[in-house]
Amino acid sequence: MGAMAQGNFYALGTVTDPNGATVANQTVCITTDSSVQTAFTYSDCVQTDSIGRYAFGIPGGATPGPNIVYIVSIYACGAAYTEHIQNAQGTVNMVTHDFALGCNPNATSCVSSFSFTQSPTNSHIVNFQAGVPVNTYFYNWTFGDGTQASTYDPPHTFSDTGWHQVCLTIYNSNGCQDQFCDYVYIADSSTTNPPACQSSFSYYVSNGQVHFYQTAGDSLNPYSYYWSFGGGNTASGADVWHSFANSGLLPGDTANVCLTIYNSAGCQNTACQNVIVPGATSGGGCSAAFTWSDSAGYVFFNLTGSVISGASYHYDFGNGTSANDASVVRQLAAGTYAVCLSVYNPADSCSNQSCQTIVVGDTSNIGCQASFTYTVSPANANSIYFQATVPANTYFYNWSFGDGTQASTADPTHTFTNGQHTVCLTIYNSTGCQDSVCHTFTVGGIQTYDIDGTVTFNTNDAATPGYVRLIEIDSTNGGLSLVQVAATATDSLGHYHFGGVAYGNYFIKAELSPNSPAYATHLPTYYGNVLFWSSATSVTAGNPNTGYNIQLVNGNNPGGPGFIGGLVSQGANKTEAEGDPIAGSQVMILNMTNDAFLYLFTGSDGTFSFSSLPYGTYQVYTEVVGLPTTPVIVTIEPGNTTITDVQVVISSTDVATGIEKTASVVEVKGLYPNPAKDNVNINLSNLKESNISIQVTNVAGVEILSQAFKAGKGENTVSLPISGLTEGVYFVKITAAGSNQIVRRFVKL
Repeated sequence: MGAMAQGNFYALGTVTDPNGATVANQTVCITTDSSVQTAFTYSDCVQTDSIGRYAFGIPGGATPGPNIVYIVSIYACGAAYTEHIQNAQGTVNMVTHDFALGCNPNATSCVSSFSFTQSPTNSHIVNFQAGVPVNTYFYNWTFGDGTQASTYDPPHTFSDTGWHQVCLTIYNSNGCQDQFCDYVYIADSSTTNPPACQSSFSYYVSNGQVHFYQTAGDSLNPYSYYWSFGGGNTASGADVWHSFANSGLLPGDTANVCLTIYNSAGCQNTACQNVIVPGATSGGGCSAAFTWSDSAGYVFFNLTGSVISGASYHYDFGNGTSANDASVVRQLAAGTYAVCLSVYNPADSCSNQSCQTIVVGDTSNIGCQASFTYTVSPANANSIYFQATVPANTYFYNWSFGDGTQASTADPTHTFTNGQHTVCLTIYNSTGCQDSVCHTFTVGGIQTYDIDGTVTFNTNDAATPGYVRLIEIDSTNGGLSLVQVAATATDSLGHYHFGGVAYGNYFIKAELSPNSPAYATHLPTYYGNVLFWSSATSVTAGNPNTGYNIQLVNGNNPGGPGFIGGLVSQGANKTEAEGDPIAGSQVMILNMTNDAFLYLFTGSDGTFSFSSLPYGTYQVYTEVVGLPTTPVIVTIEPGNTTITDVQVVISSTDVATGIEKTASVVEVKGLYPNPAKDNVNINLSNLKESNISIQVTNVAGVEILSQAFKAGKGENTVSLPISGLTEGVYFVKITAAGSNQIVRRFVKL
């Protein structure tokens, strides 16, 4: 580590996962414990290096004198890990502490997504599949018709035609929770798709654009093609190029792309895939286009373009195996495979993906072995969906359900009476294949219930447009777990309805849509007409009463000269001095008797601000379901009308709120435009003349450009030229002598 500066204090250690492997790119923070002494203050955050190490060198931290206690912390795997260390009144200048995490936080990303395919014989039957690693999450699907599912890849039968919003929420024991929604179109119930009506497509990336091309066809009845790329962007034609530059998505985000095919013979079918949005290219870019060839069961995969030094290449062969190289050879059994190549170049954050459906060997007589899966409907335990697990459209099917009824499609749905049933599937084709398989299982009627009611405000006004959330209360493991299991919109009369709800206890929370004229003045409210989950009235699914009505709490702000602002961040998991911002947090301004004045949800940068408050004493309260909250108390009075440094920290165990004690010499009043193309302007307000340093870094922390200047007291505007930067996300770091570092994010177009 080299020579240590005299009087400095050093804290260092290593971060590991449950297997003892080191964990890189995790943020570790240190701060002085103000509850012990206040004469010396210090705080900083660093990221672990490639072998999981962190180190802090604190100037003057080991100077003899009063004992200084430091808190070293890391937030990962849904939990906060902390350790108190001290300089023993200046007699210790180095302390080592290692962190052992409860998971590998780099193993998977908590981003929900899914794809779906409609049945080729009935557009009402749609097969869904989560776009995350199987068996790593819990899944909660809502199909927009009051029904739900909790499996990785549920089938669903829609009774109504038209558009349906389907949402998937994923969560796990490490604190991950994310939701993704998309729309499914169901054709007229009289439309039955011919056997060949099956939408499919492949794609590859070149120079920042994606080339999509259909892989379905019917020579007798040619298709028309309709592409949906999200964000209202569409195209027609069998072969299209698309750029996601104006979609609002950033490189590395996931776009759900759908191809709908239709023709004069009555075919209409949709297939969707999750596509990684490509980043900006540098030189040859990072195209993931590849070719393949089959030779005696060995398949050769080769990158089309040149290999980029330092880039990573990852093949997914669609059968549970993968490889990391630009060109690979694989021994694959005869069959059909969906193969994807993903490329990432850290030098310019370029990420691309290309997928192809390949057919290996002679597949004309593969799988002459009957097999099938079955899934119980989440809405009706007596209704079971079956699916033959043999190549589609290559066999005839004969199902026998053991009650005298039969079916001849690949994926029938059948309703049984309670009891034991034996179901058999026989497959056969023109080449002489014939095989049968039978399964015996027990059908039991699992009762589900309805929960409904009406949401109003101002006594009788219907809360529309609005949303209602159903939150399950689980205390079976000795603790309290609150998990949102469903969400629905209110209708024109303010009514809401949840169907197929399992027996249990729930909270219900209602809120207005931002489109409602009354949105700003009526707060999100729990059943029981209260603002806090801790005082909400629970409901039990299965009780005769289903009219759970909610009257939204009214916020009343008479106006005044006061301003309160601050930041909501996540635990000790800080990438910069202000911490990782949390968007969508509900922050409320209440008086000391819990009367509501104002509320809002934080934006993408985690900040909040309330203006025009009258003189008085207030609570700044952040409501997070399932977590206890400690509000901060602030007073607006003559001479103290502006408070801008409220800090809210949400951890896995509580919500802590306080006032940042270190006064800032400089404040950022604005950063615009954002997103920006040629220049980013920063409005600064200085308490005194000071030397200002500004750095622009990419998401990997690499400095892109810097600027230093002397700023006078008062308002200053700095313009940063960014036309030469590639598209993506960047951080601006503003540092003034004697002030905390301020970090803001912007997007380069």
